[in-house]
Amino acid sequence: FQWVFSRDIIYLWYCLYALSSFIVLWRNLEYLQPTLYSTYNYLSWTDSKVYHSVAVFFTYMVFCATFLEYNPPSLKRMIKILTWFCIIAVIVESFSIIVVVDLHTRWIFYKFVRLFLTIIGLVSLFLAFKSTHPLAKYILAGGSLMASAEIISMLFHPSLSSTISLIGVFADFIIFSVALSIRS
Repeated sequence: FQWVFSRDIIYLWYCLYALSSFIVLWRNLEYLQPTLYSTYNYLSWTDSKVYHSVAVFFTYMVFCATFLEYNPPSLKRMIKILTWFCIIAVIVESFSIIVVVDLHTRWIFYKFVRLFLTIIGLVSLFLAFKSTHPLAKYILAGGSLMASAEIISMLFHPSLSSTISLIGVFADFIIFSVALSIRS
């Protein structure tokens, strides 16, 4: 609603980041509580894990870069690289679903996507550290929490891994909400 009234693009990216995170949370809850209405009947977790990772991470990174007003300017290059990587990852994942590539190969690809996105996130944290934006410390704090949760989550079973990542995401939401309030 804030974006509709203010036309500030930061709120649109924040909303898309929140929406993509909410969808992953919903799917995790379905996995833990199958009596909920299940989207698994239409798209299995195995067939959507790369999409989830790409959606949450891409909207997160564009929100952060927009929030920092692309300060430092190298954030624009980082977003371009990320955009192309995400497009390619979604195409490869879609192709592997259509062609029915074996599950092990798809799992390795998923792990590669998460690892690459985490590396981009860590590089972006360094860029945020170099930023002269007055609210960059909030991006650093939230991004550090999210990156830590993502790295820790890679050590756990897939059913728990996504939940650990989401804990980092929601801690990040709290910090970003404070930052947006201060900015407003």
